Amino acid sequence: MPIEGRSPRDCAEQFRAHMAELLSRTIAPTVPLLLYEGGRETRFGMSFRQGRKLAAISLATRYGRLFFHLAQLVEAEKVAKRYELRTLSYWYRLQATAELQDEALLRWEYDRAQDPRQPGPPRHHLHAPTAIKWGSHSLDLNQIHTPSGWVTIEELLRFLIVELGVTPATPEWPRVVAASEDVFFRDFSGKRAVKLPRG
Repeated sequence: MPIEGRSPRDCAEQFRAHMAELLSRTIAPTVPLLLYEGGRETRFGMSFRQGRKLAAISLATRYGRLFFHLAQLVEAEKVAKRYELRTLSYWYRLQATAELQDEALLRWEYDRAQDPRQPGPPRHHLHAPTAIKWGSHSLDLNQIHTPSGWVTIEELLRFLIVELGVTPATPEWPRVVAASEDVFFRDFSGKRAVKLPRG
C-alpha cells in the first residue's frame, strides 16, 4: 500500500526521511536530500540540493570520479480522510561532471503521465549517449526510450557499489539496502517484493 499521512507534506516527508536515511547509510553520508514544493500544494519534489540549486553528488568509482543525481516528483492524493503518496516521475543521472545541464552517461527515468494504453514511449526507460551500429544503421540510445522496467533506488545503490566500486558508508550496506527494500515493498508500494534467500 502507498505511504499514508494526515497531509500531503506529511506523506512526502515520510518518504524523504526514508530515502535520506538510506542514502546517508550507503553512498551520501554528508549530502542532504531535501523536499521542495512541486508546483501545487499536493506535489513535492525531492533531490540532492545545495541551497536552492539541484545538485549531483561526487562518487569515487573504479572508473574515476562520477557524479550522481536523483530527483523524484511525488503527489499526495486524498483518499477518505487521509492522503496517499504516488510517484509521478523520477530521474536518476550518472554523469562525468557535476553540472546537471551536461549530458548524462546513464539516465533512468519514469513518467507516470505516459499512458501505457496510448501510443508513446515506455514509461520506465533508460538513456545513454551511445549508439548501436550495424551495417549502415545506427540506433542512438540517447534519443530513444529504451525500456528498463521500474528501477528502485535500492537497485541503483547495488549497481553503484558492486558494479562501479563506490565505497559504501558501512560494510553493512547489503543489510541496509535489503531492509530499505523490504520497507518499500511492504509499506510504501503495491509492487511485489523480490523474495531473496535468508542467510
